[in-house]
Amino acid sequence: MKKSIALAVITAVMLGVFTVPAFAQDGAETDQNVLQAAQLTCMAAAVDKREVAILTVVDTQYNAVKTALTARQAALKLAWVISDRSQRKEAVKAAWKAFHGTWRVSNKQLQKDKRAAWKVFNVDRKLCGNVANDEPKGEN
Repeated sequence: MKKSIALAVITAVMLGVFTVPAFAQDGAETDQNVLQAAQLTCMAAAVDKREVAILTVVDTQYNAVKTALTARQAALKLAWVISDRSQRKEAVKAAWKAFHGTWRVSNKQLQKDKRAAWKVFNVDRKLCGNVANDEPKGEN
């Protein structure tokens, strides 16, 4: 019974039964639905600035990971020419440990830099005026 009620509510929401009207009384549009050209230009610039920053961060992370993979490859190749098993095992372990350390640092930096880009975007968005953020919430 609870499942059918929940399904009915979800269906009603999806069909727009509970939607809030997009227009104010007397058919006048609300401030959130009509933006001035300056606000639109400002938001386009803020979005562009954010996306360029995120692209730069991703490029930096890509280069760091590629360098780490290349270093891991070289270290593993060297490890596998060692005839003594215990020394080889230590060399393989060290290669993987170095790689994972670089990987973790790179990913943490990526997340930190993406959050920073989104924080700057949110400040820029507020400077554009009373503009609703029509983009998904989050820092992707």
